[in-house]
Amino acid sequence: MKYCLFIALFFVQNALFAGSIKLVNNSLYDLKAVISGNDNTSLGEVIVGKNSFVYWSDIPDEEGYLGGPENINKNHPYSYTPYRVLWLCMNGSEFALCEVVHTGSTVTAKECPGVQICKPPLEE
Repeated sequence: MKYCLFIALFFVQNALFAGSIKLVNNSLYDLKAVISGNDNTSLGEVIVGKNSFVYWSDIPDEEGYLGGPENINKNHPYSYTPYRVLWLCMNGSEFALCEVVHTGSTVTAKECPGVQICKPPLEE
């Protein structure tokens, strides 16, 4: 009985955390997190408000992939992990880049290498 419970909990835990990462924006700017696979395959992008966080997952839902394109190759011959997370300012300039992000990780914008500053929009 204990063995069956252990197996069930193991599969539930893996299903909950499979392909997910926590994206934490601890900066003073709204940022866009662009997630890609280890082969540079685009997996999705998410807007993360300043001083907030979101969970991103590559688990399919009714609209394709949460945070990702609908036409992603679901029969990819190998894993997309580790992920790459590119943090972009809302004007498109690079804020930071984390290159080796493992499943279940927390990615914090200001802990990734980069310029870590967004220029204010030009006033007209």
